Amino acid sequence: MKISDLLGAVLQSGMTPSSNDRMKNSMGGGSVLDKLAGMLGGGASGGRPEEALSDLGGGGSAGGLGGLLGSILGEAGQAVGGKRNLALGGLGALAGALLGGGKKSMGGAMGGGIMALLGAIAFQALKGRGGQQPRVPLGLLEPQTEEEKNELEGHAELVLKAMVNAAKADGKIDESEIRRIIGKLQESGVDDEARQFILTEMRKPM
Repeated sequence: MKISDLLGAVLQSGMTPSSNDRMKNSMGGGSVLDKLAGMLGGGASGGRPEEALSDLGGGGSAGGLGGLLGSILGEAGQAVGGKRNLALGGLGALAGALLGGGKKSMGGAMGGGIMALLGAIAFQALKGRGGQQPRVPLGLLEPQTEEEKNELEGHAELVLKAMVNAAKADGKIDESEIRRIIGKLQESGVDDEARQFILTEMRKPM
């Protein structure tokens, strides 16, 4: 199983509220994922993430985080020859899962959505440094070559380890929580090697 698929499956496994909150904090500031879900679910498209993302990709006039993400997607799309080269499907899957519509088969797409969201945050931060237009980061940019795919998998592994460590803020993850998460991963079709990887990471010292 690809690390990006496992990343999405871990997010979809539904860690307990305390560890889930810590995990979201590690993703860039408090409730950024909640804000993304609310923004995509409360737009003119009536709550369908794919349609909301399509609206945002055009730049739109939405304010707040919605307007910011729309602007980022618009600029990034122009930089890479069109929105078709951006990971909009992953963002849609991530938002759909956060809105309660995620399916077991969406783990991989959700993992891609996390990487796309982080790519959008990185793109905005790089823009803030001034100078030339920054390169659109992998994740927000769909990888085009095997080398880029492997590089993105390496980034996904770092993010996955960071998420697991964020859930260990009190020094460890409770064994009952570990069993529940592993059980959820098994239900979602994660293979033995991937489950062992997560089990090892959860039981490592912080």
